[in-house]
Amino acid sequence: MRAPILIIHVLADRRVDPDHAYRLLAMLELHGKPHESLFVSKAEHRFDREQWILVIRRVRRFPTASLQPEIDFLQDPRSPREGRCDGPTVSWEKQ
Repeated sequence: MRAPILIIHVLADRRVDPDHAYRLLAMLELHGKPHESLFVSKAEHRFDREQWILVIRRVRRFPTASLQPEIDFLQDPRSPREGRCDGPTVSWEKQ
């Protein structure tokens, strides 16, 4: 395996024990393979709206950060908790 990998796991998952993700990360580190991880707390086998926002933001950034680190990110739109931001008023600014 040469391509970077992103491991996303929920800590309260009753179907897939988080230990599976921890073992995978340990093996990736042991073999010096490029990887990132995101562990979502208070989620079971699915995400709520706020958790999806967190996951999608990380998934959106991963390919660029891993494969083209010289490219700047556009700022993510605010989440519902950060204030409503939808329609044509959404602004995308460089971080």
